Amino acid sequence: MFGESMIYALFMGNVLGYLVYKILFPYTLAMPFSLNMWLGIILSVGAGVYEEIVFRLLLITSLYFIFTTLMKISKPVSAIISIITGTLLFAAMHYMGTLGDTFTYSNFTFRILAGIVLSTIFMFRGLGVAVYTHAIYDVLSVLKPFHI
Repeated sequence: MFGESMIYALFMGNVLGYLVYKILFPYTLAMPFSLNMWLGIILSVGAGVYEEIVFRLLLITSLYFIFTTLMKISKPVSAIISIITGTLLFAAMHYMGTLGDTFTYSNFTFRILAGIVLSTIFMFRGLGVAVYTHAIYDVLSVLKPFHI
């Protein structure tokens, strides 16, 4: 599970980072992480666990249940709607509150793509792999940002 998650995390950092920051928005750079390294690592692991539980396990699972069971929408369509909705809320959440990031199209796009990847991992591989992937990606971003 850890090895698989490491591969997904490296994909998110390198492939999505290259796509967003080198191809789609070549003139914008991601902001470097400025917290103390150890604090950043602790926050990264916590964020990976918390966000995957809230957005993947609770939100996407609840939406999927509502769409398939209560609204009688087909499973594939329900999965797509659930992933898109959960991903948009996941990306938007990063800009809320006093500690929220400053909105840019480049980092919003990156978060949408990362949310789709994490949601797809959750749907096909489960919560554990999604949590590990998210936490590993965040820790690696603190140690050496992929897209700067």
